[in-house]
Amino acid sequence: MTKSVLVNGTYRSGSGAINDYLSSRTDFSNPFGDNEFRIVSDPTGLHSLYNFCYINKNLLNPAYGFEMFENYISNLHKYKVFFSKGIKGNLYNKSIINLTKNFIKKITKTSYYATPHYKRVNFSTRNKIKYSLGLKLNKKNYEMKFTNVIVPEEEKIFVREAKIYIEKIIKNASCFRVNNKNYVLNNAIDVLSPIESSRYFLNPKIIIVTRDPRDIFSSMKIGKAAAAPNYDVKIFVKWYKNYFCSDQFKKILKNKKILHIKFEKFLNNFNKENKRLCKFLNVHERFILRKNSIFDLDLSKKNIGKSKENLSKYEIGFIEKTLSNNLEW
Repeated sequence: MTKSVLVNGTYRSGSGAINDYLSSRTDFSNPFGDNEFRIVSDPTGLHSLYNFCYINKNLLNPAYGFEMFENYISNLHKYKVFFSKGIKGNLYNKSIINLTKNFIKKITKTSYYATPHYKRVNFSTRNKIKYSLGLKLNKKNYEMKFTNVIVPEEEKIFVREAKIYIEKIIKNASCFRVNNKNYVLNNAIDVLSPIESSRYFLNPKIIIVTRDPRDIFSSMKIGKAAAAPNYDVKIFVKWYKNYFCSDQFKKILKNKKILHIKFEKFLNNFNKENKRLCKFLNVHERFILRKNSIFDLDLSKKNIGKSKENLSKYEIGFIEKTLSNNLEW
């Protein structure tokens, strides 16, 4: 049975090291190499569409969700990433557009054209003129196709078709072939709702990686993390506390369906932690690495405590004082 191993972290958590290790094993495939698979977890991705249809109940929420999702996929297939140093290309080929159209068709119960209020409020000047002229020329407004309002199928149909959709995207990945029963994906689900957002994968196995917050902030700062507060230690601490010191997150880490890995512990006690990881994944703890393996245990270890070199004494002291329960070294 295919296992979807979903490795997630708390931003700069070192989840990439666990992803690299599994990707380098001959009994795993990584369809997207070093790149993250974000179709499900991005704010306008698949899980967001699900929430618009079934969780955030409103007559027009599905219409907005579908519109955002289609725009996202349309832009995603053009988005270029680095496959290796100096080599850039598309992570997804054009097949993703047709796969998405077919998926939407299968989860649509019915649809109709309309011009709801939220669309009119956000009209550009051009569309305001177009809409006004349309009203004058056609009072009944049958042809004013500004929004295709979709009424989604039942939830179970959505989830069933979403699994098929995601599996097809993975198998059609343009950069790497999937030729093993087990594949690993990096940051493919929402770390704050991992169980819910993993429902679109076949036989999901969820791994969440945490790391010492000093090294997280250091990595954010040096790498200029685009989606996190990398420039101000006080903002970082508030951000970190809000999400990763909450009772909700602590409960997530204790869920039996999730394996919690501490970055430092995994690298410093590799044999013991590897045994625990392999038991969770139900794979052999003895492994063979591919030729030209990207996993380097000794190199990864050098990232532990690197914040000592990159952060000021004030920044390190502030984190140690305010996040003392989360320190790992």
